[in-house]
Amino acid sequence: MRAATDLSSIDSQGKQPMSLIWQGIRSGAAGVLLALVACGGGDEEVPPLQRNDPVREWRFEVYPRNGGAAIPLPPPNQGGAQTGGPVEEIVSFGQGFGGNDLVLSSESMPADGTARGAVFSSADGVTYAVLAEAPFLPHSGEPDANGGRTTLKQMQSYVKRAADAGLSFTVTYVEIEIRDYQPPPNPARSDLLITGEALLSIGAFKTRPNHYFFYTAGTAGVSGAHDSFTPHAQDESYSQSHLWNLADDFDFTNLPSFYDMRVGDQETTAGCPGRRALLTLKRPLTVNVDLSSVAVGEEFTVRTDTYASALNRRAITKDDCLATSVNVYLQDPSGISGTTVTTSGLEPTNRPQPAPPVGALLPPAACVPGPGPNAEAGVLQFDAASYSVGEFAGAPSRITVTRTGGSRGAVTATFRTSDGAASPKKSVRASSSS
Repeated sequence: MRAATDLSSIDSQGKQPMSLIWQGIRSGAAGVLLALVACGGGDEEVPPLQRNDPVREWRFEVYPRNGGAAIPLPPPNQGGAQTGGPVEEIVSFGQGFGGNDLVLSSESMPADGTARGAVFSSADGVTYAVLAEAPFLPHSGEPDANGGRTTLKQMQSYVKRAADAGLSFTVTYVEIEIRDYQPPPNPARSDLLITGEALLSIGAFKTRPNHYFFYTAGTAGVSGAHDSFTPHAQDESYSQSHLWNLADDFDFTNLPSFYDMRVGDQETTAGCPGRRALLTLKRPLTVNVDLSSVAVGEEFTVRTDTYASALNRRAITKDDCLATSVNVYLQDPSGISGTTVTTSGLEPTNRPQPAPPVGALLPPAACVPGPGPNAEAGVLQFDAASYSVGEFAGAPSRITVTRTGGSRGAVTATFRTSDGAASPKKSVRASSSS
């Protein structure tokens, strides 16, 4: 039920004999609902109601077949930026295999042999999604690539208008699918993997002090080849709050698969054998942003980042029982059900501020003056003397730091990685965090 408010006493200059304040604001897929309440007399100017117009930036990139970092697609498909209004962009990464029918808005696009990248964001930004499908060959005039990456950033600012204001994000769907119908790879070529990965990060910050008062981020993915695939889902090292993990939030299957495809001069051959690895979110996942550090009347900015990355280093052809594919969706491909945003007690102001850096090292916790370490604080140490991960399997290795023998006071663990015997930038990515 929606209450009506008599605004007939407001003159054309926006002045009124009694002032109006925000009672509450709630936004959802249907738009923004505003409730106003009379709160006293006076000749006060009423600010115009703000439409929710988030800032969006998106980018489409491909992974060159000869290796190296992702590069933007040629203009005009490399990406764009837009404030307010709906965003729906679909590009070709090349020839594809094993894609799904796709629905972004009211239009259904059947799988058509094209590896696609796509972004979608509703006009008010409360529903958004990204997807990427890896190509195996380029179309005419396209870069020779075996992978695609789609990135979307959204930013919006709000003023907190109620003490019990709320802000939440619901991730409704994540799917990463790999199909491989080729024989086992040569063990000497452990770099020939198929990988799919999705990332979601949500941050909220105030201009002063310029740091995030809330930040959560996580990745989920699958990597491997033939019949050996390894899933992963975990928080990023710089995440302040838990987002998801593999055991609790995802289902993974790696099952036999059969596909009819062209072989030699034959039109089709029945049932080329292979494997289908599938990682999916078990259920919608809601993240509540803690706004307790934001005062009523104070402004803050929210930034969300998502990407879908699909890289197929085993891509050769879609025929001769050698087809492979990888598809990454942060939405249900059959409908608009990506990530949704819900707010209450917040007024959009449409002036997001530059975001502070993430993942910065925290200063070490201050030591308590005294003759020596406090035994009640405990001891920090790794939970194992060494760690290893098979490069071919592509499995991430979780390194755990334990605190034993006491829990008094705050402690900080700072780490940095080094290349060791690995080739810098090719076999290992340097990292540091606290």
